[in-house]
Amino acid sequence: MTLNLRARSPEDLIAAVPIVLGFTPHESVVMLGLAGERPYHCRIDLPPPTAVEEWVEALLAPACRHGLEVVAFVVFTADAGLARRAAAPLSRAFEGAGVRVAEVLRCHERRWYAPLGIAGVPDHGVPFDPDAHAFRAEATVAGMVVEPSREALAARLAADRWASETVAAELATLLDDEREARTTPDSPVAGFRVALGGDELAGLLDHHAVSGTVPDDHDAARLLWSTRLVPLRDRAWHGLSRHDAELHVPLWSDLVRRAPEGTVAGAASVLAMLAWRSGNGALAWCALDRCFEEDPDHSLGVVVSGLLQHAVAPDDDWLAVQRLEVIAAEKRAG
Repeated sequence: MTLNLRARSPEDLIAAVPIVLGFTPHESVVMLGLAGERPYHCRIDLPPPTAVEEWVEALLAPACRHGLEVVAFVVFTADAGLARRAAAPLSRAFEGAGVRVAEVLRCHERRWYAPLGIAGVPDHGVPFDPDAHAFRAEATVAGMVVEPSREALAARLAADRWASETVAAELATLLDDEREARTTPDSPVAGFRVALGGDELAGLLDHHAVSGTVPDDHDAARLLWSTRLVPLRDRAWHGLSRHDAELHVPLWSDLVRRAPEGTVAGAASVLAMLAWRSGNGALAWCALDRCFEEDPDHSLGVVVSGLLQHAVAPDDDWLAVQRLEVIAAEKRAG
């Protein structure tokens, strides 16, 4: 879900950041696109002082790619010197590229500062409580959850040991049934396969996504096993609209937490794709962390990583995805 937040002050800009990202950043710089061809916001880790030029380019390239005309920057750090040293080249580079910089702010421990100076803003900063801002109230009413840090956001996808063991036990039983079906023609489970058919998989996912429910252990085991097969894995996300992808994110977040060993990468890669498609880049990166923990070269994970690294917009056509799939295949072959 997205909100139409209209920022009219430095306080508004800072309050918007956790809502846009889904968490409160630390030691980061956030770029907010305020006007342009389409909205685009991003966050990167603060670099060492010697890497400021690379930091500037890492922000400028996607801003130009997305046709941003006006941006604002919020630097979250205790290091006032770094924020000051970065503010001038950041503004200079963007203005030189024809992108107007509305504000460059620094935020730390509920105070905001103006590294380039703003009339009336003291050097010791301005006290500010983002939790009391109207934007936060709007987000709460809309059902949006804002985590206190990226680590807290990642914790949403952490393995639930008990739940994953329960699904693993169910999966083991199902695999035994499949082996029996293959070796014993007159078995009560003759013809049974753990992996779901494509239409069956899509129907099951749509049912839970629309109803806001999660599958039981039996269906979870079959869904997770199905993600090991590329055609079925891709059937879980391909062609979904941005709205539908957003509906599927809670379902796959649950499946990632419950996934037994050997099925995590597939489920997490599907979640990463859905999170990217619904405009939640931060959650997509957290899902990729879980994906690459199990399989550093996972094909769909590599594709989504490329989409995020190249700042491909979720509303772009699927040719972008297909091009990155080619890149992923070439990487595996090389």
